[in-house]
Amino acid sequence: LTVLNVPVYPAYDEAGYVNAVNDFDKRYAAYQSVLNTRTALEQTARSNYENAVNAGNLNATNTQASQASTNVATNVLRVFSISGFGVYNCDHAGTYPQGATTIFSFLDENGGSIGSLSFLYHVDKSHFSLYLQSGNPARVSYDPASENMMWGVKDGTLYYSTSTDFTHAAGGDMTMHKLAKPFASGDEMKNFFGIGTK
Repeated sequence: LTVLNVPVYPAYDEAGYVNAVNDFDKRYAAYQSVLNTRTALEQTARSNYENAVNAGNLNATNTQASQASTNVATNVLRVFSISGFGVYNCDHAGTYPQGATTIFSFLDENGGSIGSLSFLYHVDKSHFSLYLQSGNPARVSYDPASENMMWGVKDGTLYYSTSTDFTHAAGGDMTMHKLAKPFASGDEMKNFFGIGTK
């Protein structure tokens, strides 16, 4: 059970109501601006991929692998977005975390580079948020006081780092583990990562 304390500022008169509406409009405009920027970046990435496919720059094998990766990444988001509101703030645009910034290189369990990841997310469990990242290495801003993880998708397979891996990767090299088999359900994925539990 999670208890949230939400401050409420009642408007007792007409002037207070007008001020509250103006404040809401200003905050919503800022939210919409960030959301539009993120949506544009995602649409650009999708457009670039589709253009490459249409131009014949990707062979059938790469196309299938890319589609498999897209499906895994989509399922990751779907698990945490239920009617627009989920365990993770996938649909609530906001600024990236502050506190520290590190350029991480992602390695497999044998110490070799994982290579290019189709999708990459920074997971802040303490704030129930997912942040889209890109590249390997990737420049990641995060809150060191939070419980942080990384999730990546390559060739249709989910790779992940634990919060311990994240903490030990302060020098830049982060180990990521290959998921042994796909999750059978959203609940299985949540239980595996301890989502929604403290």
